[in-house]
Amino acid sequence: MRNTLLAALLTLSPSAALAAPKVLLVHSAHPGSPWTDGITRGVRQALDGSGASLEVFYMDTERRDDPEWKAKAGDLAMKRVETFSPDVVVAADDDAQRHFGMRLAGREKPQLVFCGVDAEPSAFGYPASNVTGVVGRAFFARTAKLLASIDPRIKRVAVLGDAGEATQAALAYLKTVDIAPLTVTAIEQVPTFADWQAAVKRRQEDADALVVAGYYTLKDADGAPTPPAEVLAWTLAHSRLPVAGLDDGAVREGALCAVAESSLEHGLEAGRLARQILAGKSAGDLPFVENLKGAVLLNLQTSKVMGLRIPQDILRQADELVTGIKTDVSVVLSAVVGLADERFAGVLRGLRVLAATKEAREARWDDLRWPLAALGIPQDAGVAFFALPNGSYYTTANGLERSVLQDRPYFAKLLAGKEAVGELVVSRSTGRKSAVVAVPVMDKGRVVGALGVSLFAEALMNLIEEKAALPGDLVFYALTPEGQTALHRDPRKAFEFPARLGSESMTAAVNDILYKDEGAVSYYYTGMKKTVVFQASPLTGWRFVLGEQRPSTDPERARKEIAKEALLRIGGDIRSVLSGLDSGLSQASRRLAKTGLEGPEARAAVAELCSSNPDAVACSFIDAEGRMALVEPFEYRVFEGSDISGQEHIRRLKASKAPVMSWVFRAVQGFDAVVVAYPVLSDSGALLGSVSATLRPDLLLATLVDPAIEGLPLSAWVMQEDGRIVYDPDEAEIGRLLFEDSLYKPFPGLLELGRRMVSEPSGEGAYEFPATGKDQPVRKQAYWSRLDLHGTRWSLIVTVVPEK
Repeated sequence: MRNTLLAALLTLSPSAALAAPKVLLVHSAHPGSPWTDGITRGVRQALDGSGASLEVFYMDTERRDDPEWKAKAGDLAMKRVETFSPDVVVAADDDAQRHFGMRLAGREKPQLVFCGVDAEPSAFGYPASNVTGVVGRAFFARTAKLLASIDPRIKRVAVLGDAGEATQAALAYLKTVDIAPLTVTAIEQVPTFADWQAAVKRRQEDADALVVAGYYTLKDADGAPTPPAEVLAWTLAHSRLPVAGLDDGAVREGALCAVAESSLEHGLEAGRLARQILAGKSAGDLPFVENLKGAVLLNLQTSKVMGLRIPQDILRQADELVTGIKTDVSVVLSAVVGLADERFAGVLRGLRVLAATKEAREARWDDLRWPLAALGIPQDAGVAFFALPNGSYYTTANGLERSVLQDRPYFAKLLAGKEAVGELVVSRSTGRKSAVVAVPVMDKGRVVGALGVSLFAEALMNLIEEKAALPGDLVFYALTPEGQTALHRDPRKAFEFPARLGSESMTAAVNDILYKDEGAVSYYYTGMKKTVVFQASPLTGWRFVLGEQRPSTDPERARKEIAKEALLRIGGDIRSVLSGLDSGLSQASRRLAKTGLEGPEARAAVAELCSSNPDAVACSFIDAEGRMALVEPFEYRVFEGSDISGQEHIRRLKASKAPVMSWVFRAVQGFDAVVVAYPVLSDSGALLGSVSATLRPDLLLATLVDPAIEGLPLSAWVMQEDGRIVYDPDEAEIGRLLFEDSLYKPFPGLLELGRRMVSEPSGEGAYEFPATGKDQPVRKQAYWSRLDLHGTRWSLIVTVVPEK
């Protein structure tokens, strides 16, 4: 089979074998238009991974709508077809059909996909043998009802549009739409901006709301096009009536709401049709795509300005919430809480229904798997599971899992017959940070199982970002009742405890947030003053936090906060690495005691210790006489047989039969090292040897320190309790002894503070010493804390140079 395929490939010319399929996207309008850009984004997304080459052509007939230009733009698009030779053309909007697409209908090549049209496809000669497309309809009735849901006083609706051909087709369709029980007082089409202004003023008297159906081709007094954003801005400023749109761009530019034809949806559907054609289908055999879902958009800034409070159930239905920096953040926050709670509540409702079924009571996993998968949680957003009372469990991703849930805190709650909503875990089946929603399965008063979903925290955050469209400079996160970060715009900060990050003011703010159900607080963090409002979720108990941030007006305080935060973060990272290594050594020690000290199993234990701890340069088993019996990885096996019995940490371990961490010393491998070692003991407690991991502290600390202070006015160094510099950004200082080296003797303030650093577990103080690469001393403010493992102590010091 392989030879046959190879022969077939070799018979092709190089160009035929390598040519990628081509798609040409032709827009009526210009780049930068929200509608145009949305279609382009959708087509690109649908074609992603297909190998197709996409080119975009703009006819620019919105800004230049005279008949001569439209005809010329159509000719230019046809020339692009000739030169580019696409396999598929996607033509977007009415002008692209009328002046270009119609000329391709009925041809053998290229195949044509239309989208974004307001007129009936038949107006362009579609269907045809090489044509398919996306039929869109303005969601006029749904938009009118959305207006009335926001403001029940609205009974009469007027519609206003420009004189463009696309708008004319759209208005013709709107005249056929019944919006009962509301009434339409007028559907008006005007050619100029002056006519538009007069119409807006007229409609203030005979309508309760205004719907703008198109405002893109209005002419000013000189006959030039009026920028659409200017038209809508004037309309909003001079209308006492709520103004709604029929497309997503109108709401993003300020209209109150819309159930809109989504440009992204049009692009996605057109791209999917193009992809089917590239796979071998004929366009003429593909039915038109109809019944688009549309998108509910709400502009919270506009609702605030108009004094309209959008009900929570409407907010939860929204596909997009348009906000702005000047928006009252409490309005946005309420919407965000509603979005998150709706996701949790929807999952909870589905789980409760499944938990009441016979299949769940009888633990029939094969019958539960697909209903759980049908809860509507995408694979990249979460994983559903079914658990038995003994803690074993199945997931929709993997079936029966090897691990158990008995040690999960929420599992005890489920076994007690209670639901768990919003409990944070790192999923064992996926390794992702997740929030659990789970319900017990009851049978005659007994808990016989549990059903749940682990919602991935990052996916939930992405959902909120997408629907709420939060401005990039706003602070947002959510805290559990225990003060743990459940959601954060920076996924690395999820699951942290912000009260422990070194900022005294943030710790106080977190305590206030957890104590109350709603309110506002200010605090300092990373040199910024943050002013936030918070609100508790009645479902999860999470506190959602949203607000603004600006540089602190107290630079000295800001620098102190930054330094203490960095000290806490770096210290935590170092402790985490050492703790993980310590745990691995403990396991390897027990494993070697069981498997024996020689042979493949012993070597495998040492090799796996190294592979699971990438910060370890080498791992070894040292026998009872102090010889290196086994060393991994392979390149260090040359040191097997070396006698290291005289090394200080080996002597300490032999004497104590307890784990040790060495001081820095020159390792047999030829570099300065630190060793963490665990004794290997027999059942009777006799010392059989030790298992150890060798670290290069300069490299390890550089990887932990440098990223934490990058871009900050900070420096950091680490000192052993005898004064030896274990790490410093100036490599020339690493290995020097603070209390003995002549480099430091001219600086008595540094020496005095250094003695405090090795004797006191934490503190702060000032000293003078040249900055890295400089000759003149500068005054540095230092903050330190102690790191301690198995009796060996390091001092971690973070310094800041105050501004003059």
